[in-house]
Amino acid sequence: MAAPIATLLDAFSQIDDPRKPRGVRHPYSSLLALTFLGLLCRQTDRASIQRWAEDHWRTFKDALGFTRKKPPHATTISRALARCSLEQFRDVFARWLTSRPQTAAAITAAVDGKTSKQGHDAEGDPIPMLNVFAHEVNLGLAQFPVTDGKPTEPQALKSGLNELLDHYPFLRLFTGDALFCQRPWAQVLLEADRDFLFAVKDNQPELLEAIKTSFHNAAEEPPDAKTVEKKGVEIPTRRLWVREGEEVDYLRETTHFPGINLILRVDVEITQAGAPSRSETRYLIASLSPDEVSPKRLMTLVRGPWSVENGLHFLKDRWWDEDRQWSCRRGLAERLATLRDAALTALRLLPGVEDDLPIRARADHLSRKLPKVKLCPTRFFFLIARSSLFSRGRF
Repeated sequence: MAAPIATLLDAFSQIDDPRKPRGVRHPYSSLLALTFLGLLCRQTDRASIQRWAEDHWRTFKDALGFTRKKPPHATTISRALARCSLEQFRDVFARWLTSRPQTAAAITAAVDGKTSKQGHDAEGDPIPMLNVFAHEVNLGLAQFPVTDGKPTEPQALKSGLNELLDHYPFLRLFTGDALFCQRPWAQVLLEADRDFLFAVKDNQPELLEAIKTSFHNAAEEPPDAKTVEKKGVEIPTRRLWVREGEEVDYLRETTHFPGINLILRVDVEITQAGAPSRSETRYLIASLSPDEVSPKRLMTLVRGPWSVENGLHFLKDRWWDEDRQWSCRRGLAERLATLRDAALTALRLLPGVEDDLPIRARADHLSRKLPKVKLCPTRFFFLIARSSLFSRGRF
């Protein structure tokens, strides 16, 4: 992997300009930086980014490297962005992200697919995106458009995993929901000397039935781990049972699923005052060695596949209304989705904010430090732009 990059402006400057020299009016890195800052200020699409830039053009024109008197048109932004190399963007973003000390603690990553509903490929089909989210540090690491088939195609997985491990070699464990509980995906991870933890559902009927048989009397046994938490008015209680040893060896041989060393059962019961309780049973498989992970640690890891929904997809829909963003320009939807992922990561790394503060509350937190100033998107922009994450005193 190449040397780390200190700031995002430096990162954008290392992305090749795909445009022909004739007719170029704005530096390519400046267009990328403008789009990124617009997303940070919760602008939802390129038209709103243009209007936002017009309102504040004199303020940041020089700092971003623009030379013309007027900001770029929305069409110029979309044309330039649609041709941006996603491979190069993932590379420079990873080099910037690994320069942050928080990233070093990311040894577990959740993978999850999300379809870009308003972006389409050459055949007019929606484009599935493969997200990689380090749920222990709450950071989005990468996003891969899957244009050659389903997200579980071995070749697509292998090429994406090789690039990911080249950028983040410290990742050791990958978690995923039932979509990723596939033999090719498990084999690719094992060949890369990495571990997996997958949910098991009806898409693997033989495996699921064998696991259920192993846990047929688990409810009569004391759980290996138990947690109770108060989540608003709801109180979820989780109980975990673990199987290992000869029983798992026999299951691995009969189902021909590679690498299984642990099978898990998690019972979730949610109680709420004045309402009937709800319960659910989940089953999972893991390649982790029983000696290197405790039941308490497993209880934390089993929630990884669902962290992407809460920590990434929900926020992108809430902040940018992503599912309803329409784009007719080929290649634009997946690039905007990738920039939104990067913007959320930058917000979480914003200095001077408590680590445990929810991302949506950070703006309110910062506003309290600005006496007699109500925080607005413009003010939020300055807080981001002036931080060491984005620039070195250029604003």
